[in-house]
Amino acid sequence: MRFTPAPLEDPFQADSPRSLVARFSEGGDRRPLFLFITGRDPKSAKVVKYIEKTTFKDERVCLGAKFFRLTQVEAGEIPKSHPLYKIVGGRRLPRVVLLSMDGKTYKKLEGRISAGRLFGAMRSIVRKDFKRSLGSFATKMRKLLNQLDKLEGEKRRLENQVAASATKKGRKSPKAKMLAKKEALVEAKTKALAEKMKELLAWTVPPQEKTAKND
Repeated sequence: MRFTPAPLEDPFQADSPRSLVARFSEGGDRRPLFLFITGRDPKSAKVVKYIEKTTFKDERVCLGAKFFRLTQVEAGEIPKSHPLYKIVGGRRLPRVVLLSMDGKTYKKLEGRISAGRLFGAMRSIVRKDFKRSLGSFATKMRKLLNQLDKLEGEKRRLENQVAASATKKGRKSPKAKMLAKKEALVEAKTKALAEKMKELLAWTVPPQEKTAKND
């Protein structure tokens, strides 16, 4: 998971959840917001490393991250007087805040965040904003990725066999021709899988906002 560091001097300078979402929007990216809020103290840094090495390496979380804008913010304690304290503030750092596209729904997790808890929170936001099942997306994508890994292994095996056959009997031998057909079949299957993955990744594109009808 790659987080974009918040480029803002005061990232939480906003007076409403919607304006907070807008502050982190770049290039028209309308996906919901995934804020990873970290602290400056050594104790917080240890927990950050733990989350980065475990939670953020979880395959389900990594796949779910495709539905979000990932932004990391280094911040100190947020005062309770802050208008958005309920959303971005809390008792412990690091903190993950997931905010829906309209800013009306949020999920907040603190401390040693497990992959299961984070994926559950992500699933809730995806259901609201995309009307999709994140669990179904992760299952389908993992299946496609496993199939792709198998095809890549088969492709490497065939390439080695083709090289050995060409060295011994030349590329026009019956065995070389048979291996070439198998390579073509693997290539066709790989392209078909790539198309399926492309269709599935279309789930991560935010739906169009409803426009008000003219009277």
